[in-house]
Amino acid sequence: MDRKEKDTLTVAEAKERVREAARRLSLAEWVRENPADALATSFVAGFSAGKGKNGGDSEKLLLALANLLK
Repeated sequence: MDRKEKDTLTVAEAKERVREAARRLSLAEWVRENPADALATSFVAGFSAGKGKNGGDSEKLLLALANLLK
């Protein structure tokens, strides 16, 4: 394979690229960038876990919240 010299990365540049990609993929970064979605998601998860198998109207609430996030 022929690579151009400008495409070659130093070890430090490659490490920095990997760190940046890992930072962007972290859950904490997503929460910082999407606080309203994170709050709604955690609310729905907590509500669903609290209801357990008794369910009730939790399905309706989940659908309503999912529509709000679209």
